[in-house]
Amino acid sequence: MLRTTLAGLYAHKLRLLASSLAIVLSVGFVAGTLIFTDTATAGFWHEFAAQAAHVDASVESPAAAGNPKRDTAPPPLPDSMLASVRQAPGVASAEGRMVGPAALYDKAGKLIANGDQTGVAIDVPADPRFQYFSLTSGHLPTGPTEALLDYNTAQTSHFAVGDSLTVLDSAGARHPLRLVGLADLGVAKNLNDESVLALTAGGMHALGIHGYDRIDAAATPGTSQAALASRLSAAVAGALPAGGAVVTGSKLAHDLADSVTQQVDLILTGILVFAVVALFVAAIVILNTFNILITQRLRQLALLRCVGATTRQVFASVLLESILIGVAASAVGVLVGLGITAALSALFSGIGAALPAGSGIVVSPRTVLIAIGLGTAVTVAAAVWPAWRATRVAPLAALRAPDAAPALQRSRRVLPGVIAAALCAAGVGLAVLGLPKGRNGLLIEAVGGAVFFIGVLVASPLLVGPLARLLGWLPGKLAGMPTRLATANAYRNPGRSAATMIALTVGVGLITLFSVVTSTARSFAFSQVDEHYPIDYMVLPLHNGAAESAPPVLPNDLAGALRARSQLSIVAPTWADQATLSGKTKTSIGAFDPAAYTGTAKPPVTSGSVDALANGTGGIALRDTVAKTLHVQVGDAVTLDAPHRSEHLRVVAISASTFLGDQALISARDFADGFQPAGPSSILIKAAPSAAPVASRAAVDQVLARYPLASVQSVADYKNQITSAINSLLAVFGGLLAIAILIALFGIANTLSLSVIERTRESGLLRALGLTRGQLRRTLSMEALLIGLMGGLLGVAIGVGFGSAVSETLIRGGGGGSPISYPVTMIAGYVLLAGLAGIAAGVLPARRAARISVIEAIAET
Repeated sequence: MLRTTLAGLYAHKLRLLASSLAIVLSVGFVAGTLIFTDTATAGFWHEFAAQAAHVDASVESPAAAGNPKRDTAPPPLPDSMLASVRQAPGVASAEGRMVGPAALYDKAGKLIANGDQTGVAIDVPADPRFQYFSLTSGHLPTGPTEALLDYNTAQTSHFAVGDSLTVLDSAGARHPLRLVGLADLGVAKNLNDESVLALTAGGMHALGIHGYDRIDAAATPGTSQAALASRLSAAVAGALPAGGAVVTGSKLAHDLADSVTQQVDLILTGILVFAVVALFVAAIVILNTFNILITQRLRQLALLRCVGATTRQVFASVLLESILIGVAASAVGVLVGLGITAALSALFSGIGAALPAGSGIVVSPRTVLIAIGLGTAVTVAAAVWPAWRATRVAPLAALRAPDAAPALQRSRRVLPGVIAAALCAAGVGLAVLGLPKGRNGLLIEAVGGAVFFIGVLVASPLLVGPLARLLGWLPGKLAGMPTRLATANAYRNPGRSAATMIALTVGVGLITLFSVVTSTARSFAFSQVDEHYPIDYMVLPLHNGAAESAPPVLPNDLAGALRARSQLSIVAPTWADQATLSGKTKTSIGAFDPAAYTGTAKPPVTSGSVDALANGTGGIALRDTVAKTLHVQVGDAVTLDAPHRSEHLRVVAISASTFLGDQALISARDFADGFQPAGPSSILIKAAPSAAPVASRAAVDQVLARYPLASVQSVADYKNQITSAINSLLAVFGGLLAIAILIALFGIANTLSLSVIERTRESGLLRALGLTRGQLRRTLSMEALLIGLMGGLLGVAIGVGFGSAVSETLIRGGGGGSPISYPVTMIAGYVLLAGLAGIAAGVLPARRAARISVIEAIAET
């Protein structure tokens, strides 16, 4: 039987090619993700190990491990601690690491910022062994007015060695510097997203930066890292702030690399979900391929039974074929994974998250074993049912002519129909159950979607006939015999056509779901702004060394300066901070200037009203989740424990969404009494009706020119950012699902190719009766088109249905007030592309069918 199995594989190698390619692509997807993860992890370890190569022990401030920008004042590690570390036994050398705020102006006179983050400054250690950056051009700074700049910022802002720089410190003072060199920071933690200056200790002190975030030490010969860390702990025991730590050099490298690799792992886990989808689609293709091959080899299997093969041997031979195919295709898939790794690397570089390249591509034995094992397991699992079918072949079947592909009998439709109806009903029920639960209902809806899809999978053979007749009726009337033949071919074997189209349904359904959800999210965000916060501009502070416990604020006089502009009709500051409510939960608390309620702030509420907050006191509006936690409703009282005052407030309104990001809203007067804010957290602006957009924006920009740490965003900018982010997200989803869709197209091509072989005699008879080569080609192409359209339409139907459920859940969780948005043009495009892809998949099978000799085809038995 082994020789027979190997001979069968060799004889049918071309018939198995498409299913093998499906495994190659899906396993390549999995392997590429795993290889990329290993490569990224090794790269980060290599990079941070190099940074900590000469560090045997380190004294860390409470903030050092989590954020290199100092976020407490005064400095957690005083200057005197460096001397204590240097005097400790076993220390050969020690350097303090200084990091602080340094906002850099570009050549146009504007601060360089990434979002609301400005730049940082780091010190250049006197001992070069502790230097954690490399010089790419120029030289190290030698005086307090010289600086290095990170290479990325220099490239994007067009700075060159010899240029003059201007830096803003945390106190708002400007400092002129001269650029003497460019530095490559590699993947230094949390620094790649900001402009980074490297200065001497004198330069750092000139910016008001004192103390250390970390003190690194190198050991004398013969002193271990653990021993040095123990001695440093004793040396700084009385001065180390609470939350600080002394760690070994290897622990420092591990902590630095681990925090970054966790972020990469999170992203790649999401990518692996799409790889699993691709494997599922590949399993459907393999299942269909083996089913077809078993049908075509009925006489061969029956002959084996006649000459003594047992049912167990027949079953084992089919599984052996699947094992051999799975192992071979998975091995090739690992090689394809190397190319996918390169594609993922290019993707990360394109979004500004380039990975370190020092370690090269890492292919671990674990990755190879997982990829090959997973691909083989999926292949074998998909072949179990066809293998069992092979054991049902009676020996006498060798004496009969093969039957035509049977249509699904009415008696065999009842049970699958009942099962499918039950599964689909359960899926819909779960989706409906998740609707009122807000975001917590998304998992329920995901399970409901999976159950519903299984129901569709069971019902798909029952759907093929009606769908094929519906889609083929009008073309059949207009295009004649080839289309009518294609329609009949599509539903003559509904199980085969269903398995072929359902693979395409998966990809189209998921991308449709994502499209509906993202389109709804965009329209919901727009409606929230237009209906509840109808502003034209929002002014926000930039972070420049502010502590996390005290978020940055805008100057108090900025609102007055904006109000003086005639182009602006409403200027309303807002404030935000955190406080404990009723002693149970720490909550973000916001407040709006009374002017906001006249036209820039109309918070959505599900019960009560916020009118009392405009000028009154003693009231509070809560988000519904907070109200549920506190077990209160409108009219009940809560206690606000603010830093400067504790007071009882009456709940006047409850909202299903936040108040510009805050969980609770109080009056401006109560906020001032309880928090005594240093300044507003934002300013809402509405332009005067008579002012042109250009004039109102110019008015805002002119005022903000005097306030460098204030940035403005227009509503148009906000909407463009949302649209751009959603388009990018859809592009990523589409790219990841493209592999699954490509596998499905291989399935269509494979099914049609095997059908051509199966229908060789039938094709010859049709040609003998007058069907031309072109008409035969059109018949196969139209059949491929029908399969593509059926898969696309079914996928769109599922995607729209469950996309609507997910969208409605998100809308309810966000406060409602916005209808579901259906991107009709995009969805229609998916159906069209599915049909065109089906035609493309049928090109080669159609050409092969047309080349068959009429005489040879009729003589086929």
